[in-house]
Amino acid sequence: MLSTFKENTEAPHCRIEVISNSNHLQQVYCGLEELAKKGKIKLQQSFDYTSPLYLGNLKKPNSIHSGGLKLIINAKTKIYIDVSDSKAIHLEGLDWCTLYFKRSYSYEEHFNTSKIIQPFDLNYMVVPNVFSRFSLQRIYKMSTGKERIKALLREIDIHSVFSYRPRLKELAAPPQNSPAFKILFLCRLWEPTKDTYLDLTEQQVADRISINNMRINCIKAIKAEFGQQFVGGLVPTEYAKSNFSELVFENEALTQKSNYINFLKGFSVCVATTGLANSTGWKFGEYISLSKAIVSEKLFFETRGKLERDKHYLEFNSPEECINCLKKLRDDQSLLKEMQRSSHKYYIDNLQPEILLMNVIKTALQLNLSSPQ
Repeated sequence: MLSTFKENTEAPHCRIEVISNSNHLQQVYCGLEELAKKGKIKLQQSFDYTSPLYLGNLKKPNSIHSGGLKLIINAKTKIYIDVSDSKAIHLEGLDWCTLYFKRSYSYEEHFNTSKIIQPFDLNYMVVPNVFSRFSLQRIYKMSTGKERIKALLREIDIHSVFSYRPRLKELAAPPQNSPAFKILFLCRLWEPTKDTYLDLTEQQVADRISINNMRINCIKAIKAEFGQQFVGGLVPTEYAKSNFSELVFENEALTQKSNYINFLKGFSVCVATTGLANSTGWKFGEYISLSKAIVSEKLFFETRGKLERDKHYLEFNSPEECINCLKKLRDDQSLLKEMQRSSHKYYIDNLQPEILLMNVIKTALQLNLSSPQ
């Protein structure tokens, strides 16, 4: 139990050993920096130059770094945080750590692999509101050439004049006072048979085709059923425009991240589908942080905060079931509002980056208190 952890004890010393600057990890870095700014932890950052993961990531753009982070608490407790899409375990991290926190966590599979593996939570891209010297250092160390220059300029552009990354203050909002029933589902298709950086296996190709088909069929069904109460479509990639032009979202500017986040805030109900490797996509975390009522394809993995079906989201496994879930929210405003409140509470209690990371740290400290000396 975490109740034995006293908030007035000395702030724990946390040292990040960087092996990745993945976009998936920015939520974690953001939470740690928020805790440090508020004096709840003491934070340092170093680089694990000998790690094979670190050395492998140096050869890749930051956007496709493997999603792993090493955190040492009070010089002895080692936490490994894995926010990659796949359920696969980073064996280097598992061998190194005291506790392993896994984004795509399955109790049935991972508890039997190792009892030190625990669920993390929903993942989404978010960065601090202000300039971050830690982020600047990671960019300088883990990128080269033109990518380094672009990334450094993006980092110092805290007012998003020339570039955009969603900041903490933009990705948190309470429920709307009088939510009208209005559905948003804006999604991308994966190029099914090729990837810029990966050699796709037959299973990965099949996975992409399945994901694309569900998204296409859901858009068609929702548009036919709800008409002007629905806004959405496919992000206008070359693949989508060449193969499914009739479903491409016409206002391309609104698919840009900065515009999309503001656009998203105007909707009461949002739809989510399964991501690569059965992961829960970033959209779900964004919907929770902005207090949306969520209709989602089945979730394959568990979260630290214990998301509940029919409380935090309505589940579907086909386009027809998706329509039924949306009708349920349309016809029951009380349910719609209650689900928005549930999303907001989940964010406040579990997903707010500093809360998420403090809960992780408390779990590790409690483990130390419970361990024999």
